[in-house]
Amino acid sequence: MSECDGFQPRVRADGVEQVTDVVSDGLAAQVELLGDLRRRAAALEHINIPSYLIDPAGVIRWINPAARRLVGDVEHRQFTSVVAPEETRRARELFARKLLGNVDSTDSPVVLVDDQGARIAVEISSVPLTRGDHVVGVFGQVSDVIEEPQPHPELHLTPRQAEV
Repeated sequence: MSECDGFQPRVRADGVEQVTDVVSDGLAAQVELLGDLRRRAAALEHINIPSYLIDPAGVIRWINPAARRLVGDVEHRQFTSVVAPEETRRARELFARKLLGNVDSTDSPVVLVDDQGARIAVEISSVPLTRGDHVVGVFGQVSDVIEEPQPHPELHLTPRQAEV
Protein backbone atom coordinates (compact mmCIF):
# COMPACT_ATOMS: atom_id res chain seq x y z
CA MET A 1 0.00 0.00 0.00
CA SER A 2 1.46 3.38 -0.90
CA GLU A 3 1.33 6.67 0.91
CA CYS A 4 -1.48 8.78 -0.49
CA ASP A 5 -4.13 11.34 0.43
CA GLY A 6 -3.27 11.68 4.11
CA PHE A 7 -3.05 7.95 4.79
CA GLN A 8 0.25 6.49 5.93
CA PRO A 9 0.86 2.75 5.89
CA ARG A 10 2.50 1.20 8.91
CA VAL A 11 3.71 -2.38 8.86
CA ARG A 12 3.21 -4.49 11.98
CA ALA A 13 5.71 -7.11 13.09
CA ASP A 14 3.68 -9.83 11.35
CA GLY A 15 3.95 -7.95 8.04
CA VAL A 16 0.32 -6.83 7.88
CA GLU A 17 -0.12 -3.22 6.86
CA GLN A 18 -2.21 -0.91 8.99
CA VAL A 19 -3.56 2.32 7.63
CA THR A 20 -3.58 5.26 9.99
CA ASP A 21 -5.53 8.37 9.23
CA VAL A 22 -3.83 11.71 9.63
CA VAL A 23 -6.20 13.70 11.81
CA SER A 24 -6.52 17.43 11.26
CA ASP A 25 -5.57 19.77 14.10
CA GLY A 26 -9.21 20.79 14.62
CA LEU A 27 -10.42 17.22 14.90
CA ALA A 28 -7.48 16.31 17.14
CA ALA A 29 -8.38 19.18 19.48
CA GLN A 30 -11.99 18.02 19.51
CA VAL A 31 -10.95 14.46 20.33
CA GLU A 32 -8.67 15.75 23.10
CA LEU A 33 -11.48 17.86 24.58
CA LEU A 34 -13.97 15.00 24.46
CA GLY A 35 -11.42 12.82 26.25
CA ASP A 36 -11.03 15.53 28.89
CA LEU A 37 -14.81 15.85 29.25
CA ARG A 38 -15.11 12.10 29.56
CA ARG A 39 -12.53 12.08 32.38
CA ARG A 40 -14.40 14.89 34.14
CA ALA A 41 -17.71 13.07 33.61
CA ALA A 42 -16.26 10.17 35.59
CA ALA A 43 -17.18 12.23 38.66
CA LEU A 44 -20.82 11.61 37.65
CA GLU A 45 -20.40 7.83 37.57
CA HIS A 46 -21.89 7.43 41.04
CA ILE A 47 -24.79 9.85 40.66
CA ASN A 48 -28.09 8.05 40.33
CA ILE A 49 -29.29 10.36 37.54
CA PRO A 50 -28.93 8.97 34.02
CA SER A 51 -26.34 11.19 32.27
CA TYR A 52 -24.66 11.10 28.88
CA LEU A 53 -22.15 12.79 26.58
CA ILE A 54 -22.66 12.93 22.80
CA ASP A 55 -20.03 14.08 20.28
CA PRO A 56 -20.86 16.45 17.38
CA ALA A 57 -21.40 13.49 15.04
CA GLY A 58 -24.23 12.28 17.30
CA VAL A 59 -22.30 9.33 18.76
CA ILE A 60 -22.83 8.56 22.44
CA ARG A 61 -19.32 8.79 23.94
CA TRP A 62 -20.14 8.26 27.61
CA ILE A 63 -23.06 7.18 29.78
CA ASN A 64 -23.08 6.66 33.52
CA PRO A 65 -24.32 3.45 35.20
CA ALA A 66 -27.77 4.96 35.86
CA ALA A 67 -28.20 5.59 32.12
CA ARG A 68 -26.85 2.11 31.35
CA ARG A 69 -29.52 0.62 33.64
CA LEU A 70 -32.18 2.67 31.85
CA VAL A 71 -31.36 1.95 28.19
CA GLY A 72 -28.56 -0.63 28.17
CA ASP A 73 -24.98 -0.30 26.99
CA VAL A 74 -25.34 2.18 24.13
CA GLU A 75 -21.92 3.82 24.14
CA HIS A 76 -20.44 4.30 20.66
CA ARG A 77 -23.88 4.21 19.02
CA GLN A 78 -25.82 7.06 17.41
CA PHE A 79 -28.02 8.79 19.97
CA THR A 80 -31.02 8.30 17.68
CA SER A 81 -30.70 4.53 18.15
CA VAL A 82 -32.23 4.91 21.63
CA VAL A 83 -34.94 7.36 20.61
CA ALA A 84 -38.35 6.02 19.57
CA PRO A 85 -38.74 6.20 15.76
CA GLU A 86 -41.53 8.79 15.90
CA GLU A 87 -39.30 11.04 18.06
CA THR A 88 -36.13 10.82 15.95
CA ARG A 89 -36.74 13.84 13.72
CA ARG A 90 -37.45 16.18 16.63
CA ALA A 91 -34.45 14.81 18.56
CA ARG A 92 -32.18 15.47 15.57
CA GLU A 93 -33.53 19.01 15.22
CA LEU A 94 -32.89 19.80 18.90
CA PHE A 95 -29.40 18.32 18.63
CA ALA A 96 -28.65 20.39 15.50
CA ARG A 97 -29.86 23.58 17.21
CA LYS A 98 -27.37 22.95 20.02
CA LEU A 99 -24.54 22.29 17.56
CA LEU A 100 -25.30 25.54 15.74
CA GLY A 101 -25.26 27.44 19.02
CA ASN A 102 -28.89 28.54 18.65
CA VAL A 103 -29.89 27.41 22.15
CA ASP A 104 -28.21 27.37 25.55
CA SER A 105 -30.15 24.36 26.77
CA THR A 106 -33.22 22.30 26.03
CA ASP A 107 -35.68 20.49 28.25
CA SER A 108 -37.82 18.14 26.26
CA PRO A 109 -40.04 15.11 26.77
CA VAL A 110 -38.99 12.14 24.66
CA VAL A 111 -39.70 8.43 24.40
CA LEU A 112 -36.60 6.24 24.57
CA VAL A 113 -36.31 2.61 23.56
CA ASP A 114 -34.11 0.36 25.70
CA ASP A 115 -32.01 -2.56 24.49
CA GLN A 116 -34.99 -4.91 24.99
CA GLY A 117 -37.34 -2.72 22.92
CA ALA A 118 -39.31 -1.35 25.89
CA ARG A 119 -40.49 2.25 25.54
CA ILE A 120 -39.64 4.68 28.34
CA ALA A 121 -41.13 8.18 28.56
CA VAL A 122 -38.62 10.66 30.01
CA GLU A 123 -37.73 14.33 30.22
CA ILE A 124 -34.24 15.17 28.93
CA SER A 125 -32.32 18.30 29.87
CA SER A 126 -29.21 18.94 27.78
CA VAL A 127 -26.66 21.64 27.07
CA PRO A 128 -24.08 22.19 24.36
CA LEU A 129 -20.45 21.82 25.44
CA THR A 130 -18.17 24.43 23.97
CA ARG A 131 -14.48 25.19 23.64
CA GLY A 132 -14.14 28.80 22.67
CA ASP A 133 -16.71 29.40 19.93
CA HIS A 134 -16.93 25.74 18.89
CA VAL A 135 -19.53 23.27 20.10
CA VAL A 136 -17.70 20.02 20.83
CA GLY A 137 -20.54 17.93 22.18
CA VAL A 138 -23.73 17.75 24.18
CA PHE A 139 -24.13 16.79 27.83
CA GLY A 140 -27.50 15.71 29.10
CA GLN A 141 -29.40 14.21 31.98
CA VAL A 142 -32.63 12.24 32.07
CA SER A 143 -35.34 13.04 34.58
CA ASP A 144 -38.98 12.27 35.21
CA VAL A 145 -38.70 8.65 34.13
CA ILE A 146 -42.16 7.18 33.76
CA GLU A 147 -41.79 3.54 34.69
CA GLU A 148 -44.98 2.41 32.94
CA PRO A 149 -44.20 1.30 29.41
CA GLN A 150 -45.80 3.43 26.73
CA PRO A 151 -48.12 1.63 24.31
CA HIS A 152 -46.83 1.20 20.80
CA PRO A 153 -48.29 3.67 18.32
CA GLU A 154 -51.53 2.44 16.86
CA LEU A 155 -50.86 0.43 13.74
CA HIS A 156 -52.85 1.16 10.64
CA LEU A 157 -53.78 -2.31 9.48
CA THR A 158 -55.98 -3.36 6.63
CA PRO A 159 -59.00 -5.48 7.65
CA ARG A 160 -57.19 -8.58 6.32
CA GLN A 161 -54.02 -7.82 8.30
CA ALA A 162 -56.10 -7.32 11.46
CA GLU A 163 -57.57 -10.83 11.00
CA VAL A 164 -54.17 -12.52 11.02
